[in-house]
Amino acid sequence: MEREKYLAYMENGALTTPSYVLDCDVLMRHVHRIREIAGARVGLCYAMKANPFLARLMSDSLGRVEVCSPGELAVCRRMEVAPRDIIYSGVNKTEANIAEALEYNVGVVTVESRRQYELLQKCCEERKHTVDVYVRLSDGYQFGLNREELEHIVSHRQDERFLRICGLHYFSGTQKKGVDKNAAELTSLRDYLEELAEKYRFEPAQLEYGPGMYYPYYTNEDFDGRYRGLEELVQRIDEIDFPCEVTLEMGRFFAAPSGDYLTAVQDLKSVDDRNYCIVDGGIHQLNYYGQNMAMRTPLIDRIGGNGDGERKKWNICGSLCTFADVLARNVEFAELHLNDVLIFRNAGAYSLTEAPNLFLSREMPAIYMYREGELRRVRDTVASDLLVCR
Repeated sequence: MEREKYLAYMENGALTTPSYVLDCDVLMRHVHRIREIAGARVGLCYAMKANPFLARLMSDSLGRVEVCSPGELAVCRRMEVAPRDIIYSGVNKTEANIAEALEYNVGVVTVESRRQYELLQKCCEERKHTVDVYVRLSDGYQFGLNREELEHIVSHRQDERFLRICGLHYFSGTQKKGVDKNAAELTSLRDYLEELAEKYRFEPAQLEYGPGMYYPYYTNEDFDGRYRGLEELVQRIDEIDFPCEVTLEMGRFFAAPSGDYLTAVQDLKSVDDRNYCIVDGGIHQLNYYGQNMAMRTPLIDRIGGNGDGERKKWNICGSLCTFADVLARNVEFAELHLNDVLIFRNAGAYSLTEAPNLFLSREMPAIYMYREGELRRVRDTVASDLLVCR
């Protein structure tokens, strides 16, 4: 959202700080561009862990949402996300979790271990419930099945009455710069699919692939070229010529540009030759991937002041009693004033969920959604001390 609109909402008291604002108009334009690049052949799926507040909107737009926990499934139920749009993934699915997902009639359940497979078998047989299943191939870490276990499931799929083994799922990390690693992974997956077809006549209809597309956050990065990697990736997928549909499962790349984090100046001071701006937020509410002690500077706008006065470099620090609470270093502004508001851009992914909100028991920020000229408050501030001790 533009600074002028923010200023108007703040002047009439409709917007407070610290807070997150999710701009749905920005998100929909971004999604539209991604859909144009993906074309008709490449599917798209939203990994809602990046920002659960966007789950219903993204489900309506893409028709596919990845859910990775019972809590995320509960969010989808409250938001009335269409069950057929849900891919229920994640480690540590208990029998009760699986039963709940089947009760909601989710479209797909992924299998990440032999135990999950057996629990899913049991739940489906007891309920005479048929479900589509994707087997997740491990990338060498705690997620997914090794090849031996995956092939055991595939080779016995004809014995299943209620499990339709119809997809392969693979994800190996986030914020990958360049697409060479993606291309190597996809080529390996294509070869493995050919091997499964030859050995077991298993030809899945779907490859669910998490590319971990890079999204720029910092001032020295190429924001104009943020779609370039996706364009190249889709081209590589076409060149590799998969025998099934490929769906790109992404969270950060979808959600990042939709969110702003707003925090107000509460104190200004100089120590030796350094200027400090203390704000009412902090690192417990703002989290950029790859940020470490504010060694890089995200995009920051400012509400307040007239741009006049001496330009100075400021260290922007939060309200926490820790040396680590630095949001940005040496950011140049004309004269700052108390109650000026700083807007940290591209905060739509993970800050709402990954930042350590309970640290020092500060209030958790309000969350707003803006769409087509309307600003709605979708979560009030939360007194985090009550989550520690009632």
